[in-house]
Amino acid sequence: MKTEVVKPQEIFYAPTRLLVPLFQRPYVWKRERQWEPLWQDIVRLIEVLSKHDTSATHFLGAIVIQQVHTGLGSMAAWNVIDGQQRLTTLQVLLDAVHSELERRELHDEAARIVPLIENPANMLRSSEDRFKLWPTNRDRAAFSAVMTASAPVDYTVIEQSQLRDAHRFFAEAAREWLDADEESVNERAYVLVATITDRLEIASIRLDAHEDAQAIFETLNGRNTPLSAADLIKNFVFQQMPEAVTERAYFDYWEQFETSWWEQDVTSGRIKNTRSSLFLWQWLVARMRDDFPIREVFTQFKYYASTHPGGVVELLPMIRRAASRYREIIEGATVPAGELTRIQLFSYRIDALSTDVARPLLIWLDEPEQATISDADRVRILEILESWFMRRALAKAPSQGSNRAIVDLLRQIANLPAAEVADAVEGFFASNHTAVGYWPGDDEVRAVLSEARAYTGYRRSVQRIVFEALEDAKRGYPDGRRLAMGPIIRGK
Repeated sequence: MKTEVVKPQEIFYAPTRLLVPLFQRPYVWKRERQWEPLWQDIVRLIEVLSKHDTSATHFLGAIVIQQVHTGLGSMAAWNVIDGQQRLTTLQVLLDAVHSELERRELHDEAARIVPLIENPANMLRSSEDRFKLWPTNRDRAAFSAVMTASAPVDYTVIEQSQLRDAHRFFAEAAREWLDADEESVNERAYVLVATITDRLEIASIRLDAHEDAQAIFETLNGRNTPLSAADLIKNFVFQQMPEAVTERAYFDYWEQFETSWWEQDVTSGRIKNTRSSLFLWQWLVARMRDDFPIREVFTQFKYYASTHPGGVVELLPMIRRAASRYREIIEGATVPAGELTRIQLFSYRIDALSTDVARPLLIWLDEPEQATISDADRVRILEILESWFMRRALAKAPSQGSNRAIVDLLRQIANLPAAEVADAVEGFFASNHTAVGYWPGDDEVRAVLSEARAYTGYRRSVQRIVFEALEDAKRGYPDGRRLAMGPIIRGK
């Protein structure tokens, strides 16, 4: 490991390829939180250099890169282990300033930037080799589009992306700053280029090919950072994969998690997480049958992967299969019209109760190991769970500890013969007399409902699913003699 403080000039000048592994998260920096503060820091630094301290610098943060073995005569190449957002932003910033200088025909100053954003033509073996940095697969088209656009850049013909917007922001910021004093624009252009290339500082940690990049990554990002649990798990998984199969495995098993549905923030309890992180936690609870907080999911995943006989190579297809079914159930439950499958109806109703503690059990039921549980028993298990949740909601039983009850249930039924599982589920709840686990009986529910101020005592979502269930029962749903009119429109 070699650690030093370097400038953009030192990082980018020599022919080099900085490769962002495809399992890294895409470009996520934004105007308010990153682009504007960076530009303001550059402007302040120029002012300090010109008026107070000619040796002033500004520290941007750290990067971690790991050497990649390349063939004879090839350019040096490095995998970006950490700092890809920072490095990508610097490349876009440099290119945006370059385009503004070219637009003004300040060719000498623009030429000083070219070696920092493009490798020399005589070193190129493919079109991608042109770029000093090559981002993760989701950003490549957008990155290439802005970095190859001719000056003056017409942003209206470039497809919208975070990278296009970043390039446009820095180009407009540079234009405004240069326009502030037309009489000395040549001098201002010189100072701007020199400040960006030679007075910004970055702590560079360079690893040899054999060093443990994952340990460095976790230390930098595993504590109090915006990286999600899914980000950390992804990096860990693909660091463990044989290099020859990494790309194929990513596209086959992980790419789905980097879509808007999976990246959406969802609330569990009072905590927000990406849906992918929430799923991975619930999947891991189902596999390990252990109750642990979501903040520990990355640590628990590492332990589980290290003790699983097939390692991450076998876990990825399992995760992919469970995730597809998970999404199918949740999305199916949101369809307002028509008949749902029993598990989708169950999902719809527990969502109305604002609880997702049953998700690990649903995941467990859908695993291949439980394939021999009969359809009738699956329906019975869902009916028992639904009754337990619904009666507790009507009786206003405490919800704290429900997740623990589900984990305890999983432990009891996990190794039972398929034919005994449904009976065991019913027996578990029928025999549980604790405040967090008991199953309210008919007399208690009748007593509560006969005294309840229903319209003010229950959330509207709870009232709604009760009335929907009553109406559907009259129509013969979810079982019975179905009437031609179909089930009620849900969610109205």
